[in-house]
Amino acid sequence: RRPDDPPEDVKYWDHVEILTRRALADARLDAIHASTVAQCELKFPEKRVNPTASPKASRGGQVVGGKETTQQQKKEKSDTWTADARAEDMVRREEARGMEDDEELFATEVPTTTTTTTTSKKSHQRRTTKPKYLNKIKTGYEWNKYNQAHYTTDEPPPKTVQGYKFNIFYPDLADPSTPPTYVLERCPSSSEDFDDTLEGSPNDFVIIRFKAGPPYEDLAFRIVNQEWDLAAKKGFRCVFERGILQLFFNFKRWRYRR
Repeated sequence: RRPDDPPEDVKYWDHVEILTRRALADARLDAIHASTVAQCELKFPEKRVNPTASPKASRGGQVVGGKETTQQQKKEKSDTWTADARAEDMVRREEARGMEDDEELFATEVPTTTTTTTTSKKSHQRRTTKPKYLNKIKTGYEWNKYNQAHYTTDEPPPKTVQGYKFNIFYPDLADPSTPPTYVLERCPSSSEDFDDTLEGSPNDFVIIRFKAGPPYEDLAFRIVNQEWDLAAKKGFRCVFERGILQLFFNFKRWRYRR
């Protein structure tokens, strides 16, 4: 800059810098949005998104397939998509922990009925969805005195169920301050409702039902009817943290007496 040049307009160049940064930020946001849409369409091909739509195009209504989609409807679809993605990520993280040698995956559900409910924070009804889960069943040999007298390591006794680990994922609870709960219900005694493929009678099993409220449906499983060991040092755990309900328990072990 020469001494005879007019004074520099600092305010003008400050404004130019602000506009430049804003344009770069918008371009970066559009690139991130396009990349996210492409990844989501690979995971959920049934839920397509207009690839030309930018994040800023969500203001007001938009005509898609000849029908006007309101801002609220678009937000519901986005929330559902985000919740599904978070749940899938939770499942992958839990799968990465692996399993113990005496554990197996447990995914035998019992049919349930849950009606669509209306949340207290929103006046519209939300579509209910079934929560994702990753459950494990613990099996092993019970080397009590009876089995020691009648079996050997070469011919071990039959494996028995020794406990369960339930991991139920609720990343999109309408009211996160109210944790999910579980209840135990009697197993159906009629032959029409009871699974004939199971060994034993209906009294040998109970139904454990998990309830969380909107937008999640109830989830139920048939488990062995035995007394739980509620001691933490024996493996009992019942917590709800970061959208995951964990219920771990082992059964009490009884000594054999003649």
